[in-house]
Amino acid sequence: MTCIPKKLKKDAIVEAICEIRFESSEMPEIVAGTISTLQSLKSFTKKRLPIADIPTPIRLSDPNLKYQAFIEIVAPDNQEIIKIGGNSVSIHLSAPYPGWDIFLQKMEQHFSPLFSALTDFTVTRVGLS
Repeated sequence: MTCIPKKLKKDAIVEAICEIRFESSEMPEIVAGTISTLQSLKSFTKKRLPIADIPTPIRLSDPNLKYQAFIEIVAPDNQEIIKIGGNSVSIHLSAPYPGWDIFLQKMEQHFSPLFSALTDFTVTRVGLS
């Protein structure tokens, strides 16, 4: 039986992304604030994205804007980025791809506190790319 490698020697993955979309009764600003203040993100740099200037009611009513991130949180080494919107959160790992084991650890590290911090929300989509 052929053994499947845990990591490729030369992979073509430039960025690995996991996005979770959800519906919540909380205001988008409270959702973003709850996520951005998680202990696991204390050393990360936080940046407000230009889309945050669009009023919340307009962002929520437009299907093209509803899940767009308005806060970006970047790790000190620039290899890991968390993007937060009022109805979405995503983790981006830049090249070199660390492998599924590390990617899974990062997802658990950031998403587990999210699920315990937010109340009254429903996950509507999980995407990996």
